[in-house]
Amino acid sequence: MLAMVQAIAVQTLRGASSLESARSTLVGRIAALRRVTDVLVQENRRGANLLTIVEDALQSLAVGGPDSISTKGPDVSLQSRVAMAFAMILHELGTNAVKYGALSTEAGRVNVEWNVTGTPQAAVVRLRWTEHGGPSVKPPTTNGFGTRLLQGLARELQGTIDLNYDPAGVRCVIDVPLANPAEAVSHTN
Repeated sequence: MLAMVQAIAVQTLRGASSLESARSTLVGRIAALRRVTDVLVQENRRGANLLTIVEDALQSLAVGGPDSISTKGPDVSLQSRVAMAFAMILHELGTNAVKYGALSTEAGRVNVEWNVTGTPQAAVVRLRWTEHGGPSVKPPTTNGFGTRLLQGLARELQGTIDLNYDPAGVRCVIDVPLANPAEAVSHTN
């Protein structure tokens, strides 16, 4: 955990345009880690439910009202390191949606859906982030720390990430193997 905080701090400071920008970004990223740590402690560090992680990461971002973010998916228990990675990924996507994307406008919406695919011996959780109703999206000219963080977390979890800057809205698909596929239950929320 401390190594992750150190890496986040170093990278955030390295890419900051000002001290105030660095402070704000760093506080947000550390707060995302604190929130998921709180969830893990509440669940005795066994892991965390993906719906809980999603709702916690996005609760403060619904600037257009309660309907600006929708979530849907089966009950999936994640090991602590996977839960932390998903919390950081959702924080980065959410922060960018508020600053530049769908959540920067009243009419913008974000859909977060997930499912479990594969076989019981090789189950994969697939999370889809889809933005619409916001300003026209333009791909960034450089990969910032947030993009590198998303890619690094996906690699660390032996997963994949497909980040698409469609003009209608950012789309992101993340596939991560479940360490214990027997933990996935197939009822929807």
